Amino acid sequence: MCLNLAIMSYAFPHLKNRMPYNQVLNMASFWILSSGVVFMTVVLTFAGVLQTHLERVNGMPYMDVQEQLGFFYLLRLGAGLVTVIGALLFIYAILVPREQEVIAGDMKPAPAE
Repeated sequence: MCLNLAIMSYAFPHLKNRMPYNQVLNMASFWILSSGVVFMTVVLTFAGVLQTHLERVNGMPYMDVQEQLGFFYLLRLGAGLVTVIGALLFIYAILVPREQEVIAGDMKPAPAE
């Protein structure tokens, strides 16, 4: 996923001839999107371990186990929302050009090329 985002970050502004683009928003959206996906993976991993233990070791019925996993599913939903927000910010940062290019460390905007 990270490689795909990096390729799109590089290619889209050149393909669309839309320079400059919002690199700060692009970097922030990349980390938001990546963090949401990682957190979703971790939450579902713990939910799977707990489900396996409750069903196979404790012998609980499937639907009773699903009631116990509700908290993990809520965390997964939150991580999914963070992922969607990161994806929307990424799309906006790539496809919508900025008015002026801002150079890092320089407070005044540079003219767009």
